[in-house]
Amino acid sequence: MVEGFDPSAFLDVFLAEARERIARMNQGLLALEAKPEDREAFRGVLREAHSLKAAAKMMGFPAMGTLAHRLENLLVALEEKERSLSRDLADLVFEVVDALSRMLDGIIQGKPEADVQGLLERLEAVAPSAEPITPSPGRVEMRSPELIEGSIRVSLEKLDHLANLAVEIAVSRMQAAEARRGLRQAVDLSRAGLKRWADLREALAQLSGGERAHEAIRQAESWDRVLRHAVQRAWGDLEEVRVQQERLAVELREQILGIRMQPLAVVFETVPRPVRDLARQFGKEVDLAITGGEVELDRRIIEALGEPLLHLIRNMLDHGLELPAAREAAGKPARGRLAIRACAKGNRVVLEVEDDGVGMNPTTLRETAVRKRLLKPEAAEALSDAEALDLIFLPGFSTSRLITDVSGRGIGMEVVRKVIERLRGSVAVESTPGRGTRVILDLPFSLAMLPVLFVRTGGVMYAIPAGAVDRVVKLRPDDLQSLEGRRATHLEGETIPLVDLAVLLGGASEPWGGAAVNAVLLRAGARRIGFFVNEVLDGAEVVQKDLGGFLGSVESVAGATILGSGEVALILDPANLIRAARGAPAVPRESPKEPAQAAARLLLVEDSLIARDLERTILESAGYEVDVALDGIDALERLRTGSYALIVTDIEMPRMDGFALLERIRSQERTRELPVIVVTSRETSEDKRRGMELGADAYILKSGFDQSSLLDTIRQLIGYTGQSGG
Repeated sequence: MVEGFDPSAFLDVFLAEARERIARMNQGLLALEAKPEDREAFRGVLREAHSLKAAAKMMGFPAMGTLAHRLENLLVALEEKERSLSRDLADLVFEVVDALSRMLDGIIQGKPEADVQGLLERLEAVAPSAEPITPSPGRVEMRSPELIEGSIRVSLEKLDHLANLAVEIAVSRMQAAEARRGLRQAVDLSRAGLKRWADLREALAQLSGGERAHEAIRQAESWDRVLRHAVQRAWGDLEEVRVQQERLAVELREQILGIRMQPLAVVFETVPRPVRDLARQFGKEVDLAITGGEVELDRRIIEALGEPLLHLIRNMLDHGLELPAAREAAGKPARGRLAIRACAKGNRVVLEVEDDGVGMNPTTLRETAVRKRLLKPEAAEALSDAEALDLIFLPGFSTSRLITDVSGRGIGMEVVRKVIERLRGSVAVESTPGRGTRVILDLPFSLAMLPVLFVRTGGVMYAIPAGAVDRVVKLRPDDLQSLEGRRATHLEGETIPLVDLAVLLGGASEPWGGAAVNAVLLRAGARRIGFFVNEVLDGAEVVQKDLGGFLGSVESVAGATILGSGEVALILDPANLIRAARGAPAVPRESPKEPAQAAARLLLVEDSLIARDLERTILESAGYEVDVALDGIDALERLRTGSYALIVTDIEMPRMDGFALLERIRSQERTRELPVIVVTSRETSEDKRRGMELGADAYILKSGFDQSSLLDTIRQLIGYTGQSGG
């Protein structure tokens, strides 16, 4: 570190720059994997490593600087020998870049520099260096600079406060508009008063004819003219102020919201690396195409998109794309295609994630829902193909027959829907068996203001988010028809079910008589549902307020807004409203079995004494009855004489291993459908694939063993967690 140099003043700049350099190294390495002879990409990674080395050492982070320096040495050695980056070396370099990223996170959190001695030794073995590792002088005190290169750093808290102020100005503008309407009424009353005075003057003149009466009338007329002139002048002034206030409020809001906006590239730049790692883990080959990174969204939406996007990618790579051999056998290219696209549509942003994989079969989805006890057979059979596709968003739903540490637990798509709906968006899925799947995320540009359509029904005013409104229609009695005991209408080649909004929200239905009725059509993916309302009012942009602790969980209501008149309108939750209109807020599960029933009997197959005792203790503590077998031969003998709800087995065992046991179990009619969980230390993708091919229902690694994971997996497979779990 330079003498007399205060690094803390430049810490924020270093952190931002280092993050960008690490991201560019990841991008360059991914480009090199796809095209090893790309010398420009190679030189780019080398330049970033060199610059990061220098910056880290200047800032007083010697371990990070040394690690970046050793990476630079490795790349220089490859360049001098005119060698390309082999697969093994690429894995090592990716590990180094990951370690640099973790070290950067540690600096932000104020932690001491991590120990990377093992990684340095591996780099040293490949490209020897004479430079010793210097000890770290300690942490740099963190202090944010106030002014850097003409830009001021503002805390997010202050920025959020400023944004809230802007939207409150919008509310004030609405209230001014209400006052303007009141003043307008006063002007109208003044005009009516003048007419009354004229009538009174004529009546008094006829009655008295006196001069005093005429004088009183003239004075009253003069006063009325003065009043009317004053009111009109005030009206003009208020109108001028209103126009100016509206212009300023719109400009202020646009400026502030612009500050809050970030391009989707911020999220998209993090995608290629996990795609590469997951594809390698699953033994698949994939080409990734990303477009629309320039589209901007509210920072809060950008920050929340990472998790659902990663879940979608993981699901498509694991369940959607086929293995290279399977793709070639189906007449497809060995390399699969994963596309991520974003585009702006009106005041919304549409984000699509699409693969060209195996697709989803609605019949398989229905069967899975029944097998996992999420639906009764008759309910599953009644679902249309489009409704069957929506089953993937249910908690615990997964088409994977194999539950692993990565997927198959039925959590990913549920998380996607919850996060997107929390962001006032919606999720739709389209799929064609054999051709692929597309998931469509519809999101608002911003969360600061919410465009709504006001309606009134059952004597209550509601606000419906405009992004969910497909259209508003007026239906005559002969436009209505009956569909399975419910009202519906046929529009644009589609039969649209209709629901009385007041009744759905717990109110009373109003008689429609023979008159035409208003219906607001909300879109749910590719389908629409209509809601009867008494009146369709204006549209507006509003500020959504939380309902508070007492009313925070009201079904189908997302919040409330205060109008300029002081009236409160409830803001409806379109996603929950649509689910409720279909018959229930969520697809009903069957009732869980009562704890009073007989404990489920499990067979534990494990040759290791320690592992056997640990797993048996966990299972018995959860209320299960457990029998033990020491290997595959012992297990087959117990299966011949006993009956079990589920088997938990190891792989490495004497006489007969777990794979051979699985094969025997699936070959016998009596045990073919018996759920089997593999708990093993063998964690290669080949072993997992073999376990899946042989018919394992779950594959749990001992290296990351967690008793809750084991018990949750059992619950998913047999719907019962033991006598104490219910």
